[in-house]
Amino acid sequence: MFRPAFRPASRTASWAWLVLLAAACGPRPPADEDASGSVAEADLTPAQALVARSVTFHDPDGIWGSRSLSMSWVGTDGEGGERVAVELEFGADERDFALSGRYRGSSIAYETTADGWSATVDGVAQADLPDADRERMRLHREDGMFWRSYYGFLAGLPMKISDPGSHLDPDIVETTFMDREVHAVRVTYDPDTGGDTWYFYFDPATAQLLG
Repeated sequence: MFRPAFRPASRTASWAWLVLLAAACGPRPPADEDASGSVAEADLTPAQALVARSVTFHDPDGIWGSRSLSMSWVGTDGEGGERVAVELEFGADERDFALSGRYRGSSIAYETTADGWSATVDGVAQADLPDADRERMRLHREDGMFWRSYYGFLAGLPMKISDPGSHLDPDIVETTFMDREVHAVRVTYDPDTGGDTWYFYFDPATAQLLG
């Protein structure tokens, strides 16, 4: 089973380092496939082409969304203390997801399937938790599906950038991120997919997602 064990370099960029699913590098496609891809890229905006290159960099074999995956996820708070340290399991069916470990000082075990979701916090079933604990552990959000949506998006970057409901500004922006030259893409999402605005930063040469 695919099991990367990632550790964040900093709070600002931690999620970016956690999603390098395939920087290791599987085989490149045959030359004729590269040629057809180049033709297709001619129809893309500069931002779309950059995201497509980034997907090829991180997931050349199309692993994401095609098989079960597992990974470790660690994050810190503003003072450098542990905020979250969990093991994540993604099923080939996107409805299947499991999380176990520690979040905000409590142990948590969380699982979703096609039939619903369940969770325990410090050994207490979610149905028996006080409302304050349910909110602290974000179990009250999205009808209990928050963690599946949250990690399904972050761990799936850059593959998830162009999901339905996303709108990429057509042009890239040359800027700096963490003291290095990068290309940035601005993405807005429809209200029913969060309504957020995200900025993604890529290495200009390799299209590696940096933040």
